Amino acid sequence: MERVDVAGLELDVEVHGSGPALLYLHPEQYLHLNAPFIARLSAHWRVIVPHHPGFDGRTPPSDFRSVGDIA
Repeated sequence: MERVDVAGLELDVEVHGSGPALLYLHPEQYLHLNAPFIARLSAHWRVIVPHHPGFDGRTPPSDFRSVGDIA
């Protein structure tokens, strides 16, 4: 797992597979339930999976209320 800075916000990011890049924005806090789906995607793509702030155990920015705010 990597940690990247996006517009002043630190995100943990997983990268799986190889090929064309595919950004996967997981639903709420259930990232672990999507692991089999991400594994299937990574057979064809380089899947980039950021852990959304506030859904990863860290405190989110004060103006962050939903996944749509980070998307």
